[in-house]
Amino acid sequence: MPYVGYGLGRDREELDDLRDWDERVRMMQYWSDQLDEMRDGARVLKPNFRRA
Repeated sequence: MPYVGYGLGRDREELDDLRDWDERVRMMQYWSDQLDEMRDGARVLKPNFRRA
């Protein structure tokens, strides 16, 4: 079903998406913060490849 904007024609799934929008935004922000923390706080391992 094509998207018809904010007027008539919205189906139940589209309305459910709007109801869950705040939760989705919080979840996306959480994961964005987690990725930033992993990137900025990552320890780079430098393996020793010299032969024993």
